[in-house]
Amino acid sequence: MAWGKVLRRLVGAVMMVIMLAAAPVYAKDRELPPAPFVPPSGQAGGENYTIGPLDSLTVFVWRNPELGASVQVRPDGRITLPLVNEVAAAGKTPAKLSDDIRDALSTYI
Repeated sequence: MAWGKVLRRLVGAVMMVIMLAAAPVYAKDRELPPAPFVPPSGQAGGENYTIGPLDSLTVFVWRNPELGASVQVRPDGRITLPLVNEVAAAGKTPAKLSDDIRDALSTYI
């Protein structure tokens, strides 16, 4: 009887190792593609400024300061914000990004 318990635990441990070893294979399929990047038009700021990788942004959410954040655009062109997680930022104007964030948050607030 004791050998049966030992055998079940051993089989369970082997199965766990196999599942953990296979996890990175499945995780690769779930990666987000990089956001498209449109190079800036040469203007350093203003309405037509295009956000690019490594830009620093500050997001303010009116009446919900806990949802705002100071973030840096990652090399893949995305930013991470509370509640909405991934948002593509590179290649957009600040006004367009603001609209996208507002739309993403509208389902929650």
